[in-house]
Amino acid sequence: MTRRRKLLTLAGAFVVVALTVTLWPKPRGYTYQGKTVQEWFEEIVNNIGSTWPNGTVDDEKQTKVDSACEAFRNMGTNAVPFLTSQINRDFRPTLLEKATSRLPKAWQLKPRNRHFEAQLASALLQSEIKPPENMLRELLKPTLSATNQPRRRLAELALPSSLALSNSIPVSH
Repeated sequence: MTRRRKLLTLAGAFVVVALTVTLWPKPRGYTYQGKTVQEWFEEIVNNIGSTWPNGTVDDEKQTKVDSACEAFRNMGTNAVPFLTSQINRDFRPTLLEKATSRLPKAWQLKPRNRHFEAQLASALLQSEIKPPENMLRELLKPTLSATNQPRRRLAELALPSSLALSNSIPVSH
């Protein structure tokens, strides 16, 4: 190989590496300690309620849940848009989940408990973050005006208790 060809090969390799580094997909949304809000949320979903068959708590999983809750406290209102999206989203199975449900059991996707995830998001908003009322009302507007009672109740639970009581359906006398 000639000297010129070696230099061109080296320059080409450098360009490929530089393009890979600059164009590599970066996490979307807010990140805290290298993890996105969604990754912190999944940490709680995957480890919450972890008990051994004899009823004792799995300390390793409990530590993961505690650190994720601490991360949500530190993220503060930066985590609110993601958490409200969990409450606002549709609970029906996705097209991919429907398609894989026809496959053999080993290839099926593990079903997600979206109602539980929405409850968890609501609890995190109340206990860990406590965002301003007007911010929550605006982000939860679609679900607060929904006719679906369970979904609307989850959105109401995310609001401070005084607002949740005043936002419930008036009882006709």
